[in-house]
Amino acid sequence: MDIISDQDFIGVGSGKWEDNSKFIDWASGKPSNTFSLYRYDMKTKQIRKLEALSSDELNRWYQ
Repeated sequence: MDIISDQDFIGVGSGKWEDNSKFIDWASGKPSNTFSLYRYDMKTKQIRKLEALSSDELNRWYQ
């Protein structure tokens, strides 16, 4: 799947589909060492930042 964006996302390990398959969530460093959780809305084709993550939260999110 291609998500077109004018933003650069650094270090995206994997994405997670929400149960209803309307959203894809992923964590990314942007800039590096500043991590956040992002969501792509399949219907509107928009990306939004959900929340900032610490390094420990990032590690738990990818487990």
